[in-house]
Amino acid sequence: LKAQLDALGRNLGGFKFSGDLRFRFDLIDRAANTSLPSGDNRSTPQQRARERYRVRFNIDKDLFAKDGQDKPLAHFHLQLATDPYNNPITMDTDFAGIATRAPFSIAEAYMDFNPLKGLTLRAGRTTELFADNRQFVYDDDIRFNGFHQTYRWTGKKGLYVQFGAAQYILTDPNVQSVPTGSDRKSTRLNSSHRC
Repeated sequence: LKAQLDALGRNLGGFKFSGDLRFRFDLIDRAANTSLPSGDNRSTPQQRARERYRVRFNIDKDLFAKDGQDKPLAHFHLQLATDPYNNPITMDTDFAGIATRAPFSIAEAYMDFNPLKGLTLRAGRTTELFADNRQFVYDDDIRFNGFHQTYRWTGKKGLYVQFGAAQYILTDPNVQSVPTGSDRKSTRLNSSHRC
């Protein structure tokens, strides 16, 4: 099977295609809690059934790869995805929008450069370097425009240490505005640095 996939990849000029299709169904069916005051939304019953979908299509290409090398010198990635314009924080499209169709748009487009073993330099539209759904810092559907760098030292038995830095200075707006008369004295670039 691997030989057949490698032969197919050579016939496609080294381009790799992948993607996914996701259906989601969520339901809220809650009775009223009459012991709560009327201003509390739990005091009224709620019912909602919602179905959503997401489609993603990926194009990847290794560049400047040499035989015997575990990683190519560069890697290109492009992702097209359903992306409702009215909700920029998700790629999920609600089936309830009867007359609304979700367009496909460029969700990701970046280039990785690997000049040294363990070092990756990335430029383009990409997921936030420190995105981690367990911490709920940024949703994994959010993409930023800019640069990030990672260095990963790998030891024995799967042990590794990774350092990372990110500069998403091409994301607009990249500088927070401070109103005139505000007691805040500085502006902050939309960048993050963490080890």
